[in-house]
Amino acid sequence: MISALLTSQFLGFYVFMAAFVGIIAMAISIIIGAAIMSLILFAIFLFISAGIISSSVLVGMHQRSISEGFKFLIISIFTGLGCIGIGGIFLILNQFFHWFSFSHSIVIGLFAGGMSGYSLGNTVYYLLKFLSEFLLNKLNINNN
Repeated sequence: MISALLTSQFLGFYVFMAAFVGIIAMAISIIIGAAIMSLILFAIFLFISAGIISSSVLVGMHQRSISEGFKFLIISIFTGLGCIGIGGIFLILNQFFHWFSFSHSIVIGLFAGGMSGYSLGNTVYYLLKFLSEFLLNKLNINNN
C-alpha cells in the first residue's frame, strides 16, 4: 500500500511537503539564533556603557592578572543584576505588605541585592575557576 502511494502521483507532493517543513525549520532556527545574538550584543553594549568591561580591564592591568580582571567582571555583573533584581522584588513585595517606607525599602532592597549578588558572583567565579582547572587537567593541557 505504501509503496503504491510513493510511486504514484503523490510522490511530488510528499517531497514538496518534506522540503517545506525543512525550510520552515531552518527559518525558525535562523530567527531564534538572530534573537539570541541580538540579546548577547545588547548585553555587551550595556556592560560597555556601564563601564564594567573597561573597569575590569583596568583592574586586570593594575593587578597584572587576567583572572583578577575576570573576577571583577563576574562580581560586577552579578552585583548589578542582584541590585536590580532583588531590589525590584523587595520593592514590589513592600508595596503589597507595607513593611517599610518607600525610601527604606529601596535602600534595603539594593543592599540585600548587592550583598547577594556579590556572594553569588564570588561563588560563580570560583566554580568557573574549579571547572576550568578540572577540564584542563582532564585534557592534559599544560599552563606553561
